[in-house]
Amino acid sequence: GVAANVVTYNSVINACARCADAEKAEAWFKRLEQARLTPVLLTFNSLINACVKAGDRQRAESWLQNMRKYGVEPDAVSYSTVIHAWTGVQDADRADMWLKKMQDEALLSAAAAARPNAFCYNAVIQALAKSGHAQRASARLSSALAAGIDPKELCLSAVLAALLRAGLLDDAEGWALRVTRAGLQAPRHGPGSLEAVASGLEARGYPERAAAVRDRLGAAPPRPRGRGRQ
Repeated sequence: GVAANVVTYNSVINACARCADAEKAEAWFKRLEQARLTPVLLTFNSLINACVKAGDRQRAESWLQNMRKYGVEPDAVSYSTVIHAWTGVQDADRADMWLKKMQDEALLSAAAAARPNAFCYNAVIQALAKSGHAQRASARLSSALAAGIDPKELCLSAVLAALLRAGLLDDAEGWALRVTRAGLQAPRHGPGSLEAVASGLEARGYPERAAAVRDRLGAAPPRPRGRGRQ
């Protein structure tokens, strides 16, 4: 018969990932090594995915950390799979740690394959905001905008709500004005909205500042942006 190649093994490992069978995926990886074949990026991304689906996030991290030993650089999919795994169990600190690693790598090398994308930023920012880390969420939101990535409306809402809960009204006001001036879709109603910020300012005795935020509710619709769906 025809000898199996790396594509064959990748297909089997990916099938194991779809079934959330991390142990079997790793067993097939060992067979790949025994066949003296060289694993590629897809091999490791499938292993990471298998571990995440099996609920073994630490094992997924181990594959992400060790793939470079095989001469393979992780990409955005490698990192985003792990980040999503941690946000899925509300561990914002761990997810944020991996986003920071992606940012550091991007700073070290312009050719880095793993550059933080919109999915990673939105997931981590929302997780931080929901966990009560308002200022860290705000800092990550600034990083996303500086990287040319537009956050989703839910992400902006989460940050505004977290800042308001933390009593950081000035910061919330700053973001309310900043995002609308940038032409981003800003939440208009709800606990993390422009109206919530305006109401907070009014309650503190700042009617003119509240009016300025409310003026943004009637601002022109957001302009199209280029990197919001990365």
